[in-house]
Amino acid sequence: MVMKNHYNNLQNQTGATLIVLAVVLVLVSTSIFFSELNANNIKVARDKKTAAVLNEAKKALLSYASTVYIGAACTSISSCRRPGDLPCPDLNNDGISDSCLGNALGRLPWVTLGLNDLRDGDNERLWYAVSTNFKNNPRIGRLNSDTLGTINVTNQNNKVVNNAVSSTGAVAVIISSGAPLTRQDGVQQSRSSLNQNLSTHYLDIALGEDNANFVDSNANGFVKGVIRDLNGVVILNDQLMEISRIELLNAIEPRIAAEIKKAILDYYNVYHYYPYPAVFSDSTCLG
Repeated sequence: MVMKNHYNNLQNQTGATLIVLAVVLVLVSTSIFFSELNANNIKVARDKKTAAVLNEAKKALLSYASTVYIGAACTSISSCRRPGDLPCPDLNNDGISDSCLGNALGRLPWVTLGLNDLRDGDNERLWYAVSTNFKNNPRIGRLNSDTLGTINVTNQNNKVVNNAVSSTGAVAVIISSGAPLTRQDGVQQSRSSLNQNLSTHYLDIALGEDNANFVDSNANGFVKGVIRDLNGVVILNDQLMEISRIELLNAIEPRIAAEIKKAILDYYNVYHYYPYPAVFSDSTCLG
């Protein structure tokens, strides 16, 4: 009888242990599940914020290009404001557009665009690059419907989606740099105040492309993420939003048509007839 009671006690202890173990496993699994769920929710929220600010920046740039004041007197191509002009990047992180003479890659000039201090899902200010043909300082050549964007963009699958040497080159690119990581060249990105204007501490490398080293009118442009290595580690988290030539033209052509209409009507109100069309061979009216 004593042995039987001892056996029953062992069974009861074993059963209790299994129940406790099962409860612990359930609690651990539940904790892991809710941790992953919470992490996924945070990522979704960050991605949504990043997408929203990229879109807001794009709208602001298109609005800027379509509302450029062109009434100021000018004497040369470089001094004549053009519908379609885009601001140069901010090179010192004060939000104000600087000259593109030395660099066409920098921060989005949010002050110049009349925006709030835009931040992506990782609380970083946006980066921005502009095509040589559309920059406003200094202006190069005329800007019309035949003017091409000259920024090359490659996607995560190593496919060129904006070809710098064809009619599909991007006019401008807006970039969310994402969280800091270790670049493929070994640079451990640090977002300190000392590095706030150094693109290598914000933009990444993948597929043989360095986003921090932008060269316009060249296959060396930008690659868009997210891109992981063979081990699943994120090596490029730069998210890009491009402005195409067609998008820009769609924004500025109504403005151009309105300006032409106003000029013709102003001429008529003074002379009481419309101006004759220019002779096609008149070189002063071409381009």
